[in-house]
Amino acid sequence: TRFAKDANFEDNVKASFGQVDDPDATIFSDGTNGYIRGFIALQNKAGDHDFLTGVDGGATSLYYDNAVKLATTSAGLTVTGTIIGTSLYVGRDTHNFITFATDDAIQFRVADSYRFKMISDAFHPYTDSTFDLGTSSLYFRHTYTDAITTTGNAIIGGHINLADSKYVYWGGSNDFYI
Repeated sequence: TRFAKDANFEDNVKASFGQVDDPDATIFSDGTNGYIRGFIALQNKAGDHDFLTGVDGGATSLYYDNAVKLATTSAGLTVTGTIIGTSLYVGRDTHNFITFATDDAIQFRVADSYRFKMISDAFHPYTDSTFDLGTSSLYFRHTYTDAITTTGNAIIGGHINLADSKYVYWGGSNDFYI
């Protein structure tokens, strides 16, 4: 059948493609939503480049230049290439995640509050006031650090334990020490 005009289908009337008893694809509207059922492949006019494919019980894939760039899997999502966006949240829930923010900082959120941020090549507490390491060690550039430098106040809620022959210095010239 050749159509010289638009073809209009009533609600729930299907356009089927393939075998009459078992069509490969069906297009219809239920009066509210439109549906396309069956294996889906959106391609260029020549039919030699995929844009999107969908397989029942399998992957749904988006393509760029006939190469899969984004695909659903049984484990989640696979992205091939670089993701560029204004921000990206990666985490297990809304309380604990990593944010790649627009201010060139990587922010680490734990238990509903931002704790640390990476700016350029430095790891910082999220605020400039209190930096609580808790019972954790500070590991930076493949080594445990032996110094924490601050231009603000350092609040210590416990003891400072020094190894033998180590001192606490005061003043710019280290002229007073214990």
